[in-house]
Amino acid sequence: MFTEKIETKIQEEFQKLREIIPEQFCEIEKKCEECSSEERMLLKYLYASMPVSDALSYPFSLFQSYAKHGVYLKKHGLFTKKIPEEIFLQYVVFHRVNTEDLSDCRGYFYELLQEVLAKQTEQTITMESVVKDLNYWCASKATYRASDDRTASPMTVYDSGYGRCGEESTFTVSVLRSVGIPARQIYAPRWSHCDDNHAWVEVWCDGEWEFLGACEPEEILNRGWFTSASSRAMLLHTRQYGELLGTNEEIIESSAFVKEQNQTERYGNTTTVTIQVTDENRNPVPQAMVSVEVLNYAQFYPVAKMWTDQAGNCEVKLGMGSVRIEVVKEEKRALQVVDTRQEQKILLQLSSNFVEKEVWNDFVVYAPKDSEKNTTVLTKEQKETQSEKCAYATKLRHERNHIINEKFVSEWNVYDQDEALKQRMLSTLTEKDLLDIKAEVLISHFEEAKQYEKSYDSDIFTKYLLSPRIADETLTSYRKEILEYISEEEQKTFLKDPKEIWTFIQKNIKEVTKEYDAIVTPPFLCLKNKIGNALSKDILFVAICRSLGIPARLNKLDGTKEFYQEGFHKVESEDEKQGIMKLLFENGEVLKYEEEFAIVKKEDAKDKLIHVENIFDGMKLKLPIGMYEITIQNRLPNGNIYARNIFVSLHEGETKILNLSKYKADVSEMLESIPLPVFMVKDQEGGEHEFPTEVGGKKQLFMWLWEAQEPTEHILNEMAEKIEEFQNADVEIAFITRNQEAYRDRNIARILDKIPKINTYTSKIEEDANLLGRRMYVDPERFPMIIVVDQNGKGVYATSGYNVGTAEMLLRVLKEI
Repeated sequence: MFTEKIETKIQEEFQKLREIIPEQFCEIEKKCEECSSEERMLLKYLYASMPVSDALSYPFSLFQSYAKHGVYLKKHGLFTKKIPEEIFLQYVVFHRVNTEDLSDCRGYFYELLQEVLAKQTEQTITMESVVKDLNYWCASKATYRASDDRTASPMTVYDSGYGRCGEESTFTVSVLRSVGIPARQIYAPRWSHCDDNHAWVEVWCDGEWEFLGACEPEEILNRGWFTSASSRAMLLHTRQYGELLGTNEEIIESSAFVKEQNQTERYGNTTTVTIQVTDENRNPVPQAMVSVEVLNYAQFYPVAKMWTDQAGNCEVKLGMGSVRIEVVKEEKRALQVVDTRQEQKILLQLSSNFVEKEVWNDFVVYAPKDSEKNTTVLTKEQKETQSEKCAYATKLRHERNHIINEKFVSEWNVYDQDEALKQRMLSTLTEKDLLDIKAEVLISHFEEAKQYEKSYDSDIFTKYLLSPRIADETLTSYRKEILEYISEEEQKTFLKDPKEIWTFIQKNIKEVTKEYDAIVTPPFLCLKNKIGNALSKDILFVAICRSLGIPARLNKLDGTKEFYQEGFHKVESEDEKQGIMKLLFENGEVLKYEEEFAIVKKEDAKDKLIHVENIFDGMKLKLPIGMYEITIQNRLPNGNIYARNIFVSLHEGETKILNLSKYKADVSEMLESIPLPVFMVKDQEGGEHEFPTEVGGKKQLFMWLWEAQEPTEHILNEMAEKIEEFQNADVEIAFITRNQEAYRDRNIARILDKIPKINTYTSKIEEDANLLGRRMYVDPERFPMIIVVDQNGKGVYATSGYNVGTAEMLLRVLKEI
């Protein structure tokens, strides 16, 4: 089926499982021998390449289904003969895309897609044409909706009709793989120009990797709303699973299970940065962990991790902007903010005392500029075709009868128990949970937990004992199973002192290298198989507590394990030692958490964000002792950040006062010079006008308004307070609305009456926002959208939604240009 070299590798890697999960391995091997030789080879490939948690958490029959479909595609796939075997194994056969819940979907999607494939003719069929048609099909089944961080299965996305970008891309990759098209998810862990991230899809077409937006079809590949954004990224990566297959792509992070591959160069301008790490005596430090970090959501987020070689060196290809390089080894650390446009050789010296003084440091983080890569423009005919196809896909999606977990709803509704208590259990779940939860799982938790209802305060019982959810794990039943597994003597010990549960877990549950730290092994399977990563073990602690009737949680503030006995108690003694951090804000103006400032606990190898809600001036946070980094960011419209940070050591019983204020920037630092795509508007007589080509050497202020919405009314009220300044400003002002009726709105009419020079137009403002808002890097779903254009027709400033002081800022920008 494959070359002898590949098959030998598969056999060798498969046998390594015997040492990791010996008992389960014998059963897996026995079942493999009952399959055909082709299925057996693919099953061994899957088991050799998957994380141990997959092997423990899912039935053999699921992976057998993937193997059967892989054998079928190898024999009958449309393009199999042109796909290299390593590409076929990793990006067609392999079951996992990211951290999604696994489901038996490939054969199901393949059957559904026969109608789409049948429309292709022998004369016109190409890998590219199939990919484009399949993406239109995906758009007819699912669209974007924000949700929690847990990644639902492709089947859940298909059934519900929506998912966030990581789920849309997982769904689309699964669809493409189901018909034999090699596909993978590509990820911007954090953008550099705005506070967000994104995932999309790459497909292997005739020897080259091309990209597309998941469920966002285009008439050509290598194009999407994120094309300009991706050219400004500091780092983009794909994943390859398992140790089995080689790669000719740059590896930026690697474990025994997953390799992260650097794809930044395909999307934007890059430079190679070399990092050299030494100790205090200038000696090279091998095997130091080097983290490349992007400032986003007011915290330095690691987008790549590498280890130095024997000479203390490592290198990485990065975008042309700012990152922080942080190095950790044992108790020593070093860090430096680097502008890769200016610095490509970085020397960092480790120190056990890397913070000499607790003082605020001000610095600027630069976002990369747009690059000229992937700038293909659609022809007029392609735009019209795409618009028609997308409209038809949207129509089909709206007409679909989406299946919202009907089996669960019917079984849960007939479950004859206290309806109020049932509703309290449901209130602890997310909207996504209700899409894929199984009734038997929820009933199992309910049956075991209900007996403790009168033992605790209602809120404590509901959130921390009745609830089946602990973190972002896939929900499974475990309470009855755990109680049957642990002895009565152990149960008595645990009830007397819940800290003994953690001692038991540390002694009996081992962590293995063949694992992915973002995937959780279900609690009972973690206990039964005695294997789990750090997060799985934390979740198991809470699960055992709740099974025994002890309320427990992972603290939302700092992620530490806690149990309830007349108040919450930390499990580990170090977490019990605490100090207080008092937050004071300049002029009492509270900064937004995880947008304008954030607090991170610095730990040996992994920083931990402190989750804080309901911030107020003078707030006192009780936190475990240790080193903390507080970062404040002032994100400018051009994507750059004026930032400041401080490192503080919090000691037991100490109150540390923090005075928080932004590092402010001049207006000139906020401006961009971005070429804008052409857009069309209509005047009151129906005449069409093309902008920004008709600028004629004047500054222009375009304002897309949604009448009667509060954000639009706010900006109009601000303009009303500065009527004379806007009337005298050297600028052409244009209001753009959905229709002429909008101009009857009282607030819009009032401004038009007082500033008669304003031109009025109509357009499809949602389409304008999507086209221009994304180009100017503002939220295209928030109105009003405002863009200032300079004398050369380039966008220099943009904003969307309402921000206090927008009118004043617009006047300052107009004066500056």
